[in-house]
Amino acid sequence: MENTSLDTSTDEQIRRKAYELWEEAGSPEGRADEFWEEARASVAGENGGPASVEKS
Repeated sequence: MENTSLDTSTDEQIRRKAYELWEEAGSPEGRADEFWEEARASVAGENGGPASVEKS
């Protein structure tokens, strides 16, 4: 049984956080991976564990 709703929810949290971080940094180009990883770590900390959602 797959847990896609949790994965989708976590993925959406990461996307929103990465966008927020990107905007705060002045919307720089070419740093998507940096913001994604920072957001993933942040969401993992908020959720009490590692976020295992891969960037697509």
